[in-house]
Amino acid sequence: MGTQAYLALGNAAGVRWNSGLATQDIDVAAWPAAGDGALEVALPKAIADIPAALEALQMGFLPVPGLDPDTPSCSYKIKGQDLRVDILTPGQGKPVAVPRFRTAAVRLPFLDYLLKDTFASPALNGGAVLVCLPSWARFAVHKLAVADQRPAAEQPKAAKDRAQAVEVLTWLEEARPGDLDAALEELGTKARMAWAVRVARSARMARGLPPGIQAKFDQAERAARG
Repeated sequence: MGTQAYLALGNAAGVRWNSGLATQDIDVAAWPAAGDGALEVALPKAIADIPAALEALQMGFLPVPGLDPDTPSCSYKIKGQDLRVDILTPGQGKPVAVPRFRTAAVRLPFLDYLLKDTFASPALNGGAVLVCLPSWARFAVHKLAVADQRPAAEQPKAAKDRAQAVEVLTWLEEARPGDLDAALEELGTKARMAWAVRVARSARMARGLPPGIQAKFDQAERAARG
């Protein structure tokens, strides 16, 4: 849930974020079959053929092979370009098939936190299409967590993750100050302790984060540690 969600959340908020923070990654959140640790949401389950839809665009999308020959592809990329589509699902371990999307998805820890509080909003693309977005607060918290997990080679992306989080959190502090408090209630629990530590650490590396917001992340970390 990257740049596209970031831009759509700006539309929903009625603000224009810094356009220089965009990346070329498109993340699609999917859920595996029931009984495989699926995260259920109160929305009709969509059915789509993602590989066929990408092929129909005639942009040259090709599946990206996994490191293991027996692992199905979970990403699609245009040769010679940075544009990439990644299929993600909550959880840990090997990629899992998502039959209703005719593809497989990479399991991503902490994605369940991001998708727990969502809302429907129109995304503008010359027309408008209804999409499901994460809450502003959970999006920002998740961005900080993702930034902390990126390897050394991806530090430019980590900086963009944190910059997006700072923009959203700064807007929230003025427009919806209670949202972050609600999102941090879950983060400040023992079950989320490792993530609370990562998020607070990542926030300390973010440029321009208001001190009051940093204090909330530090408080959530202390609460999780008990």
